[in-house]
Amino acid sequence: MAATTTTTTDSLRAALQDFQDSLTPSQKTELSLLKTSPDATAVVKFTAEIDRQNAKRQSRGVASRLFGVLESVRQFTLIVDTYVSAHPDIAALVWGSIKITVLAVSNFASFFDHFSEWFMKLRKICPRFSEYQLLFADYPRLQTALCSFYATVVRFCRHALQVTQRTGSEHAIKSFFKPFPVEFGAFEKELHAQSKEVEHEICLAEGMAADRERKLQIIHRDKSRFFWRSATQEAQRAESWRRRAEERALEKRKILVLDHVSSYDYLAAFKQARKKRHGTTSLWLSQTDEYRDWLRDSQSSLFWCSGILGAGKTVLTAAIVEDIFCRRSTEDNVSYFFCRYDEGKSLAAKVILGSLIRQALESRIPSASVELKLADLYRCSNPDVNDLEPLFCDIIASSPKHFIILDGLDECSKGETDALLDVLARVFSGSPHNLKLFIASRDSLDSDLRSRFDIFRQRSMKNKEVQLDIQTYIEETIREKFKNNHLVLGRVELLFEIRDILVERADGMFLWVYFQIEDICEQETDEDIRKILHNLPKNMNETYERILVKIIDQGKSEIARNVFRWVAAVKRPLNLDEIREAMAIKPCQQYMKTELLLNDISKITSWCRNLIVLDEEDQTIQFAHHSTMQFFLHSLSNPLLQAFHIDVTDFDHHVGNICVTYLNFGDFERQLSKGAMCKVEVEPNDIVKAALVSNPDSAFAMSIFKLEKFWRFQSAQKFDMSSLSSFGKPDPAGWNRKVQTQYAFLAYAREYWLAHSSDFNLETETWSLWKNLVESENSMAERPWAMTEWTSQSRSISQWIVENNHYALLSLWLSNLTNSEQKYLADSILPESSLEKSLFSHSRRNDCFNHKGIIFLCVSVAARREDLETVRDLASSYFFQHKVWELDCEALLKAAAIGNSQILETLLHYKANKESRDADGSTAAHLAAAGGHDEALQVLHKHQAWLQARNSDGLTPVDLARRFCHEQTVTAIVPRKYPGWGEWCGYVDEERGPLPGDRTR
Repeated sequence: MAATTTTTTDSLRAALQDFQDSLTPSQKTELSLLKTSPDATAVVKFTAEIDRQNAKRQSRGVASRLFGVLESVRQFTLIVDTYVSAHPDIAALVWGSIKITVLAVSNFASFFDHFSEWFMKLRKICPRFSEYQLLFADYPRLQTALCSFYATVVRFCRHALQVTQRTGSEHAIKSFFKPFPVEFGAFEKELHAQSKEVEHEICLAEGMAADRERKLQIIHRDKSRFFWRSATQEAQRAESWRRRAEERALEKRKILVLDHVSSYDYLAAFKQARKKRHGTTSLWLSQTDEYRDWLRDSQSSLFWCSGILGAGKTVLTAAIVEDIFCRRSTEDNVSYFFCRYDEGKSLAAKVILGSLIRQALESRIPSASVELKLADLYRCSNPDVNDLEPLFCDIIASSPKHFIILDGLDECSKGETDALLDVLARVFSGSPHNLKLFIASRDSLDSDLRSRFDIFRQRSMKNKEVQLDIQTYIEETIREKFKNNHLVLGRVELLFEIRDILVERADGMFLWVYFQIEDICEQETDEDIRKILHNLPKNMNETYERILVKIIDQGKSEIARNVFRWVAAVKRPLNLDEIREAMAIKPCQQYMKTELLLNDISKITSWCRNLIVLDEEDQTIQFAHHSTMQFFLHSLSNPLLQAFHIDVTDFDHHVGNICVTYLNFGDFERQLSKGAMCKVEVEPNDIVKAALVSNPDSAFAMSIFKLEKFWRFQSAQKFDMSSLSSFGKPDPAGWNRKVQTQYAFLAYAREYWLAHSSDFNLETETWSLWKNLVESENSMAERPWAMTEWTSQSRSISQWIVENNHYALLSLWLSNLTNSEQKYLADSILPESSLEKSLFSHSRRNDCFNHKGIIFLCVSVAARREDLETVRDLASSYFFQHKVWELDCEALLKAAAIGNSQILETLLHYKANKESRDADGSTAAHLAAAGGHDEALQVLHKHQAWLQARNSDGLTPVDLARRFCHEQTVTAIVPRKYPGWGEWCGYVDEERGPLPGDRTR
């Protein structure tokens, strides 16, 4: 084993040795002090340290560019530290080499910009830890490929370090004749090739692992039949593989459990916020007495930072996360979450809580009670906030100190905010000494927080420190733009005038300042700049209106409107390639038309004049700020700008049409017909062996079985014959990867086509295509259910439809359901959901489906809620003309059971089936009598309902009234109040005989 380990790590150890040889004596000493492998928080702490040390550069933070590669290196060192026992120092040396390089390079501003940008691009090709962590220990070729990749990273760092050691003149000459892309291009090319090699080895290792597991099954199945001794020997050799397979299965289960708790990428918003910070801005809060008292407080406590829109709360919160990570002890837990207005998932209480839980679980070994609750949670198909709360409480209770940092809770709906704050308040009260909660939001959360938390500290963003931050931001930004020739001035003194006026007018809004500086930089003369300075917009809405006017003037209004609508309607931010394809598609288009694609999508931010911003790392676009989107959603006061107003509901419908159209492209059918075929290498002996096993009783087979050597299983690299069954068939995984590379919008369309189609109906132009995606085995569309669940009418689908407020699916689903399943849906699931409102609004629309089940369900739920207005509206508008009354009217039965005589009167007036029966054969009269509802019985009598009917148990309404002790209904109130009731229902007063005027049916 030692020889194998040495071979797999040769390239990495050689690279590390070369790196150490290139260090100065002081750097060697520094490296020798880095003897421990990085923990889970090392990357956040290190990048925070880099940005703070370089705050003097007076530019925005760039350390987050390094985050992806540093995290990839950290994860690799973790697994190397675990499995490469022959060289226990490798993990620390790899991390130390990267760390020393970054620290050295960060002192050279221009070079560090290139270096960090290169690291940011490298993130996309770094091996994914989740793909190789379970395979690393058992496959030397995979170990070698991974070590070679990170050896190249170390060699790149060695070369970068050598660049920093050049003299000034030497560096200038080298930079001129050999710029960064040229000097480091060979490393990039090599890493791309090695990344593909790692992917290949991962696929091969996965195949070999699956093949060995199949062989283990064959051994256990066949060893009792043939050649005992050979099978026993093979079983002994396979025992170690069996144990490793069990370990992999256990690790895989742990990953699945964590994903079940939360799979949301909480890091993305945090990294974006860090990039927006300039120099020393946003550090003031960590230096205040209130903040320090909050940290030192021995009791659990809340710190609330409040501020207006655009005041920089999110950037400040990112700085607080960094500060807490740097201050925390090794036993403390830190969990954080940034709500994103442009990503709906991040605004759900269960997603926020699940993410906080997962972060805590990733940074520590869970206790026994936490393990048990995790197991219980895994058995829950779709855990909600109530399911997550007990686990969250246990995690907080077992931590010496737990920090929770939340930003943007005011972006969530009132219901989601209340649900999360209620959980936090209960956990807070149950953890009197170890919970520190930090919340940043607008002032609107004031009453919500004060009503739930007693120990409370607050700091408003409207203070002199923020004003100083804004001044610093203005000075640094205009200085940087002047240096880079983005701001061209005739007189340098104008810089001071720009600074002073912007500081005076900013009113605590970084966002307002950002747009004014961008506008100033576009001016051609000093006089134009002064005109701008003396006519600055008063607020953000006026700022946005001026920008839209400029978009119209430059002739880009049509494309900008389209971009704004897409950005407002999508469920997650799209990258440039995705939105380029999406904007080129028209509903019901049959294939991709490349001639409709925008030729230079990189100009999208200039077309939209910075109302849209581009993330440099992920290449995704989003509105510059939440207030930007809100501006478009409200009616615009300027008539010239009305065309920019966005109706999100309407455009969401359009996005659904585009997704459905895309998934039905003929391009994918052609691609599938040319799909990659599985290539399986098969030994001739394996073919013979498979043929003999298929007929083991033949004489020839028995003679062959005696040849033990022939039957000895070969090395683990061979595949068993079951793999022949897939030979010549398409490889779905490989084909999907290939197609998703060629079709950028495919990943989004596959995941969100259902989310955008909840409002579809029969008049939707892509209805038939959508229905085909729902009901067929279309490989392009992802569904949250298996087709067997759909065909078997699984109740889990009813639950999903209701939870996701999906009217279109409900209408299609109801056409497949039996009456009893429809009643289950109405009684057990629908009343607790928000889908009711959608149903009612659809049922009132003229384009409503001609579907009995929808209207039936609507009025049934309305009757349960005793919503007379809705019942009357639906019944008068649709029930009669759609002729659904031949069905049992569930609404009538519900109204009778609760004794709502007005709803009964309304339904019977519109010809509801008065003889409707429930599952027990009871009529409305039975249910009204059982509840003692006299007025309901009067209404039924008035409309000549059959009051003598018997249910499945042979009981009449009078029998039920007596059973439930409503004698007054039978003997007193009913006969005297309602003439004709007695004989109608079979009742005869024993003392007085039949009542006068009684009649028979």
